[in-house]
Amino acid sequence: MIRIAQIIMVPMTGVGIHGCRSDDWLAYRLEIFKKYTLESLRKQTNRNFLLLLTFRPEEEGNPLVYKLGDYMNEIQMPTMISFNGLMYHDDKFSWRPRSLVMNIGRIVRQAWREKDLRQLLLIPRVFKRMNSSLPQRLETTLYELSRFPQFLDANYIYFTRIDSDDMFHKETVAEIQKVPPFEGAITVTDGYVYNQKTGELADWRPKTNPPFQTLVFLASKFFNPVEHVRAYKDFKSHEDIPKVFKCHDLGKGKYCVLVHGQQISTIFDHPFRGEIIEDLSILKNFGIEDT
Repeated sequence: MIRIAQIIMVPMTGVGIHGCRSDDWLAYRLEIFKKYTLESLRKQTNRNFLLLLTFRPEEEGNPLVYKLGDYMNEIQMPTMISFNGLMYHDDKFSWRPRSLVMNIGRIVRQAWREKDLRQLLLIPRVFKRMNSSLPQRLETTLYELSRFPQFLDANYIYFTRIDSDDMFHKETVAEIQKVPPFEGAITVTDGYVYNQKTGELADWRPKTNPPFQTLVFLASKFFNPVEHVRAYKDFKSHEDIPKVFKCHDLGKGKYCVLVHGQQISTIFDHPFRGEIIEDLSILKNFGIEDT
C-alpha cells in the first residue's frame, strides 16, 4: 500500500537580505504567524501533517522562539523547529545580474521608505554566496526530520511551503493529499489578498507561480541530502516551478496573501491585485473570524 506523509514548511527567518531585522520585528512576525498562518493551519479539515518552522542559527536560544515552541505544544500542533536556515535555494542571493540589481533596489527603497540610511549597510550582503551552505544545512535538517515516526513507513513525502504571514483555505491540505503521488509539484493559481489594516479583501492574480507549491518526493530521495538537492533540478525560485517540474494544479482560491504593512514587497495596491470582494465571509475559510 502506498503511504504519503506531508510536511508543511514555514520559513520564519533567514529569507532575503535582512534575514531577521530585530527582536521587535521577530516578536511582531511571530504574532502575525500565530494569528493568521497558524490559525489557517489549525482550521484544516485534514490535520495529518507535520509543521516545520525554519529559523537561522542566530535565533537558537532566543526566548521568543522557545516561547513559540511552548505555544505549539499547548495547542498540540505536531511541529519541528529547525535552526539550520532555509531548506531551499534563496533567489534573493542569486548572482544573476538582474537579481543583484533588484536586491540592491529593495534595500535602497526600504531605506528611503523607513528614512533609515543605516539599511544601506546591507548592500554588501547581496554579494555573499549564502546558498553555498545549503547541502550541509539540508543534511542536518533532513536527519532530524527522518526521526519522526510518521515518516518511517512513508513512500512519498509531500513537501509544502507557505510563508509565515499567508494563509491556506481550510480544504487545501485535504485537496493536496487527494492528489495521487507522482514525482513533481502540486501548484495553485489565483488566490486572495487581505489587507489587515483596512479590512479589505480582493482577488490575487499573480503573473508567475506563487510561493505555495508542494513538491512530491519519493521518501528515499527526500531524506537523502544528495538526492534531495538533485530533485530540485534547475529550481531557483518558486517562479521556476512550472518550468522545472511536471505539475498538477489545484486551481483557484486555495490561499490568501496577508498585507500587514511590514513587508518589503507585498502591498495591497499591487499589480497582482484584482477586484475588491465585498463578501468577507470568505475569510472564515482561512481562519479569520474577527471581520
